[in-house]
Amino acid sequence: MLPPIRYPLPTLVLLVILGLITWRGETMIRPLKSALAERWQRQFEGPPVPNSTEPKVVAGPIIRKALLLHDDVITSDHPAGSPSETIRLRMFVDIYDVWPLSGPPDFYRVGNRRPIGWVNANDLLPWETRLVVHVPDDGSAAADARASNDHRPTTSRPALPVLSWTADSVEVARWDEALPWQAVSGRVPIRLAALRPEDWGVWISRPELLSLLRRTGPNPGEPAKTTRLRAILGRLSDDRPLSAKDQAAAIAFLPAQVFMPEGNLMSILGSNESLARVNENWKPEASWGGVSFQFLPLSALP
Repeated sequence: MLPPIRYPLPTLVLLVILGLITWRGETMIRPLKSALAERWQRQFEGPPVPNSTEPKVVAGPIIRKALLLHDDVITSDHPAGSPSETIRLRMFVDIYDVWPLSGPPDFYRVGNRRPIGWVNANDLLPWETRLVVHVPDDGSAAADARASNDHRPTTSRPALPVLSWTADSVEVARWDEALPWQAVSGRVPIRLAALRPEDWGVWISRPELLSLLRRTGPNPGEPAKTTRLRAILGRLSDDRPLSAKDQAAAIAFLPAQVFMPEGNLMSILGSNESLARVNENWKPEASWGGVSFQFLPLSALP
């Protein structure tokens, strides 16, 4: 015979609670388990891999971009993951995410109007604008001579992409001499004092040049400053409007040498004539995806 229950009501309540825990316990503690699992994962596996739906913004309308260095770039769904898709033709792409989150990125998540996948850092050149410079072929000595108004002829190297800048220098991508516009040999600082106004330019394709000609023809659809900014940002084929706020943010971010005082800029008509001469004497420095590109001096822009 079972012993009598001395406290029947508390015992009954306890049994009900135990029954509820048995019945609903997994559902009740699921959020706690998930939180503990996430904390454990962050502790031992690091932060989660980002998965942005929009490209990263640099300033105003300037977004992070990159130039793929060759055709058939392999992408993956995760950094260092298995191949998931191939970007068949070389192109400019938007950057959505980087990995790791701190330090020099080893992988970039890129796309064009949509994210495509993660790309190894060796397969691309991060480059937010189309700014390029021409520098003398004989190094810093010639650059210093030019800075002191010695204008003896020098041999120019291929146009070098301007990657970043400070108040007194720019950092450019130096091409492998055997593979210009295909392989980067390093990043090199150049003093602004060593660059003349005619050394500055934009990297432009033939279709973009034709678009620029139309934009600088009779009855232009936007101010000359806006057209100049489009060329610098590589947005000549993009008709989305640039607000006054966006333009101000972009101009404040770009090197001061890019936007000269209004009185020193070429008129729309003068720019159109200069661009027409460039089009007639088109001499591409590189081509990919069936499109040719060349250096266009900033002085030719309105």
